[in-house]
Amino acid sequence: MKTLIVPMHGSIGSVVEDFARKFDVDRVLLVHPWKPEGAAHQNAEKFAEFLQLNMEKSLERNRKLGESGRKPPLFQARALNCYEKAIDIAVAFERMVFEDMQELQKQADEESEERPIVVPSYEVIMIETTPIGYSFGLMSISGAGVDIGCHIGTIGFEIRKPRRTQFDPSLPNIRTFEKIPLMGDIQSVREWLSLPKRTGSRRIFELIISWYRENDTRWQNREIFTTIDINQFSKDLGSEEQQNTIANQLASFRELPERQHVFERVTHSEYRITPLGKLIARTILIPLWESGIEDFSTHFR
Repeated sequence: MKTLIVPMHGSIGSVVEDFARKFDVDRVLLVHPWKPEGAAHQNAEKFAEFLQLNMEKSLERNRKLGESGRKPPLFQARALNCYEKAIDIAVAFERMVFEDMQELQKQADEESEERPIVVPSYEVIMIETTPIGYSFGLMSISGAGVDIGCHIGTIGFEIRKPRRTQFDPSLPNIRTFEKIPLMGDIQSVREWLSLPKRTGSRRIFELIISWYRENDTRWQNREIFTTIDINQFSKDLGSEEQQNTIANQLASFRELPERQHVFERVTHSEYRITPLGKLIARTILIPLWESGIEDFSTHFR
């Protein structure tokens, strides 16, 4: 059961339908902090009905054209019924997610005598003006082991934020969203890298981070690299790593769930560090280098 959660603040409503399709979700929860009796909740319910009808009509059109498609997701409005302070939103949001998980398990129990284990997953989309309380709640939920991801982006054309090389007004709004590392993702990758059998992965991770840190522009822009680049860099350091070794270790990183990838594959032969990879390097690896520690394997635990 995959669910898209959308905190309904600002103009984020304009991309809900796109993300529902992108993530191929079963449900969409339109969340807000106000009372269920208020105008905001009534508007959220109307918007949910509008999106539901839109996607059903789209599915019907596709069927008439001979295209097959899955049943559209169920759209619902959820009122957190809390104060708008960050801590209140965080607590209410966290409670809502855990109660939703319990409700899904209860429904599964009632529908089957075999008590199937329901493992729900959630994707959350936010914009830069979304109240920070949701981010606090997300960190807590992720740290508790819930399968949840977060994507943050910009609606419209913000000329101040992107770097010159990154600003592209032709991109649709959905393409401006990036996955944001959460506590649970960081901990999972740290545990994976700390395994004794991951010695080679740790070595290649350190080598690639060294390549990035050699040039500030590479690091800041998350520039693309190839196995040839890393192979040549290792030669320059006097400890050559073969291209096939580098490629094999990069492939091993993809054993992790997609949201926990520290490197992303851009093309068949090109790779780039992810925001999660940068965060792990910046918070764990780089401080150890600066303090003179060379064997960092135990520090991933």
